[in-house]
Amino acid sequence: LDAMREFTKEQTRKSMSTLNGMIDYALARGLVEENPMRLLRPKDFAASTPEGRSRWLTLAEVSLLWQSVEAKSLTGRGVAATSVLSLSMTGVIKTVILTGCRREEAVGMRWDEIDMVRGIWTLPPVRTKNGAGHTIFLSVMMMNLLGEMRVVNGQSAFVFASPRTYERPLTGHAVSRAIKRLQEPASDTQPEGLLYKKMDEFTLHDLRRTCATHWADTLQADTRVVELMLNHLPADKLVRTYQRGKQIERQKDVWMKWSDAVSNQVAQVSANARGRANAFDF
Repeated sequence: LDAMREFTKEQTRKSMSTLNGMIDYALARGLVEENPMRLLRPKDFAASTPEGRSRWLTLAEVSLLWQSVEAKSLTGRGVAATSVLSLSMTGVIKTVILTGCRREEAVGMRWDEIDMVRGIWTLPPVRTKNGAGHTIFLSVMMMNLLGEMRVVNGQSAFVFASPRTYERPLTGHAVSRAIKRLQEPASDTQPEGLLYKKMDEFTLHDLRRTCATHWADTLQADTRVVELMLNHLPADKLVRTYQRGKQIERQKDVWMKWSDAVSNQVAQVSANARGRANAFDF
């Protein structure tokens, strides 16, 4: 047990859970008389489960992120360096902003999941966290983004193919790292991130929370509709059992209105700012 003090907090919690299960198994079969692990708690090893994150971005912050991503984007196809973002990387970040999808859902987007005629993105069960298929309605902004990616990665099975090879998509870790780099101070190996000291720290997953927050607060969407758009299973068992409708039209309406908000208050501000040399003191 002393060795567990050298583990990370997550490793410690998983190890304790595994040991508990093993000893409980032996206890149920009369192989041992007690389970000493039941006397221990993660807090005894300073490994308590952290509180859930609550960070979300205001529209002004989303605008600053959008502008920073565009400022860092690489024109043309090539290998992304620390000072630039590939077009695939830029596309993934914008996709999460526009759809509220999960990181792995975005990076793994395939062309055969996209229906450009109907404007929908259909995620199969194997590509979702809860194993339930999910449909996301694509706004004009998202459709335009996909049109741009078709020019760059149309020969790949993946919408956001790695700039190093058409055979694989970007990795979720790479995108999270790119978001982190935008917020880091200058070092010997990379220039200062464009968001350094301009806003509070955030992660890629916080953009999903940002979408959910604005859908509910800014657009006044019903909580149930937001859950459906996030592909969450309702916490209420009765709702899960009896409310089987998907409220498709209401979901679609919120996605379209969110795109309008991004277009009018985020992307447009970004476009205007590009015409002012020192608008954000980059």
